[in-house]
Parts: sequence; C-alpha cells; structure tokens
Amino acid sequence: QKGIAKEIEKANEEITFQSEVRKGMAGLLENYTCADETLNSTEAKSTVIWDGRKVGIIVDRPASKIHTIENFLTEAECQAVEERAKPLLHDATVAD
Repeated sequence: QKGIAKEIEKANEEITFQSEVRKGMAGLLENYTCADETLNSTEAKSTVIWDGRKVGIIVDRPASKIHTIENFLTEAECQAVEERAKPLLHDATVAD
C-alpha cells in the first residue's frame, strides 16, 4: 500500500504544479472582451485611420492581431451577420 500511496502523492503534486502554472499563465494574459459591451475591454495601444474609420490597435504581433474598427457595420448589417452565424455559434470551452 505504501507504493500506491506514494504514486497518489506524486500524482497530486503534479496536479498542483500544473494548476499553479495555469494560474500563473492566466495572470499574464491580456484582458479582451467581445460579446458583452458592458464589460471593460483593453484600451487600444494606438489608433490609425483606415477608409475614414478609426482603427484601434490592441495587439499587433506577427502571430496575433486584434484591431477594432469603429462603425464597421450598421446595426442592420450586424443583426444580419448574427442571424446568419447563429446556427454555427456555441459557447466557448474554458478551462479553469
């Protein structure tokens, strides 16, 4: 039984270690929100004008870019996109 107890203890230590690594990584991630307009979102690091519209550049890395474009769609266009996409959308899977 000592062998099994040692294995369980080792597994629990690994789980704790991985949990701490994930928590540490989560603290380094930047805050981005999309769907809930009432939540605070990350401020743009810079802005540019594109086609007469203000573009907020939040992240501009080689592997990831997040830009916001003011007045990109009208309310009617936005609703049309939402309706068309509704069958394909689902809640995101999140690990905590």
